[in-house]
Amino acid sequence: MEWSVTAGPQSAIRDLAARVSGAPSQGSDASRRQRSRVIRLALLALLLLPFLSTACNTSSDEQTALDAVNKSRAQAGVPALRWDDTLGDKARGWAGRLAADQSLSHSSIAQGASPGWHYLAENVGVSVSIADAQRAFMASAPHRKNLIDARFTSVGIGMVQAGGQLWIVQEFRG
Repeated sequence: MEWSVTAGPQSAIRDLAARVSGAPSQGSDASRRQRSRVIRLALLALLLLPFLSTACNTSSDEQTALDAVNKSRAQAGVPALRWDDTLGDKARGWAGRLAADQSLSHSSIAQGASPGWHYLAENVGVSVSIADAQRAFMASAPHRKNLIDARFTSVGIGMVQAGGQLWIVQEFRG
């Protein structure tokens, strides 16, 4: 099953409501069964609503993560990274996939990357907060290497909150 980071559970409930309004006339047994089925699905969707993954606030959360990355780079004496919208889209999509799968894995790194790259890297992680994820990345040699590699000039970051966990993806380009 694929999860959309931008389409939320509200759209699924709207879709169910539209199906209810298009049901056959009230008198038939088939229409009562269909209405009953749709109502059960709508109730199930409402019960699952708190557990479905949702995208983080893309402006403030991503900026917070970018600031943390650039603070780590400044401490290492390397230039700050600039934001790359294409990499941000890729990172958001992959974070949604990780959250849906409840499993960490890397994407096909070049797929969806901005054109004109010479170097690409990706950090993926799961944590309880942006700050904790950044600390964990910096404590891991391969992740730290990606974060402070002076060859990288831009980054895209995506995060999805699901089940009390923050799924975070950092895409680097140089």
